Amino acid sequence: MKILTLNGSLRARSSNGAVLRSALALTDATSAAADISALPHFDPDLDTEGATPPAPVAALRRAAVDADALLAVSPEYAHGVPGVLKNALDWLVSSAEFLGKPAAVLTASPSPAGAAHAHGQLCEILRMMSADVIPDACRDLAAIGPKTDPATGTVTDPATLQTLRTAMRALTTAATAVTTAAAVTVTAEATTDATTDAADTTITTDATVTATTPTTPTTPGNPATPTPHSPQPAHTP
Repeated sequence: MKILTLNGSLRARSSNGAVLRSALALTDATSAAADISALPHFDPDLDTEGATPPAPVAALRRAAVDADALLAVSPEYAHGVPGVLKNALDWLVSSAEFLGKPAAVLTASPSPAGAAHAHGQLCEILRMMSADVIPDACRDLAAIGPKTDPATGTVTDPATLQTLRTAMRALTTAATAVTTAAAVTVTAEATTDATTDAADTTITTDATVTATTPTTPTTPGNPATPTPHSPQPAHTP
């Protein structure tokens, strides 16, 4: 299983980076980090039908296609989602890579009030993009500063780690259910195709046998297989 991660903070030693690293360490899934800092500003003129998207955009979309789930981690700026993260999501709106994929949202803030505004906005944006936002995988972490270790860039608070563990379990469980259902569908379709091919072969064989089996024509009053007659005695004058 692969999780695509999007971090709304570009700071090298951000608390959201610590949250992301710690969350990933609590799961066996592999992950790929989207380089959203390399993306150009979203421009609809560069995203028209048939147009070749900029290389960083194409890379982001490929990563989204390859992923089984999405994990978005973000701070809150001015009661909203950071522009760099919103820009990345804007590049994905028209290409439908998140359609039906499980998604988790983790927001973290040094404020005791948390990052409720950004959290709600991110969840709503992802739902609009047809991602399957998993409620049990979404958490808003308040007063995150003292709960991390700047030296290791990880979360150290036991209660917060347990919260992250629960969220990641919910995300991976949902992603596993989706991939399992997809595998069952593919197997069923393959079985149906094989059965159809076998039936077509049988029909073709029956038709061939019917076409090549000789038949004896019959006419009214003449049996298909003549019955031998006994010789008749000659008439005596």
